[in-house]
Amino acid sequence: HGGVSVARNVGLNAATGDWIYFCDSDDLAEPDLCCYLLERAKQENADISSCALICDRSKERDIRTNYPGTGVEVWERDELLHRGALPFFRLNGVSRGVANSLLPTTLFRRDLIEQHHIRFIVGLALAEDEAFFLEYYIYAEKMALSNSVLYHYNAAPQSACASFFKRKCPFVRREKQWALLSRNRWRLYHDGVFEKTFPEIRDELRLTATYHEALLIESDT
Repeated sequence: HGGVSVARNVGLNAATGDWIYFCDSDDLAEPDLCCYLLERAKQENADISSCALICDRSKERDIRTNYPGTGVEVWERDELLHRGALPFFRLNGVSRGVANSLLPTTLFRRDLIEQHHIRFIVGLALAEDEAFFLEYYIYAEKMALSNSVLYHYNAAPQSACASFFKRKCPFVRREKQWALLSRNRWRLYHDGVFEKTFPEIRDELRLTATYHEALLIESDT
């Protein structure tokens, strides 16, 4: 009962296989999802493999991928950083592209995760999947993408994420989450390859982190 980040970390600590896959208990995966993602990863010698999902509760046909408009293709290191990682910094100054952090559509290499001890941030209930993706991208060299729909997402209106963005979450708790998330982005920017690759986002990223820290101080007074 420690929350989704704790539960996933328990799973990572117990895992012994070569690949890691996360599935939510109230959703439905197609029987060949893992097989398809694994075959794509092996075929392309990729560190990460992803497909598409469909939101079953949507009134209209709602298909999503981690990178909208992506067909069956492969991204090498430079494209993975610019089109994969950069959007997860969520900066507003210049359009950085669009990205989703759909864990149940994605297969990860466990040796990469264990070598760099990548884990979900305990206490972070907002965009904890984005934080995981962003750190993983520091070390990944190649990604296999596909728009094949292999996962059915049950978007529950009472979920923790929905409650957060509908502002049912207390203000102080919201600001603590934003501050924790922005601190982590700032840490990864300095600790990984991002500072060398994206020097132009440094000031905007620092301003965003400072803004959320200021709001957190204000909410505590």
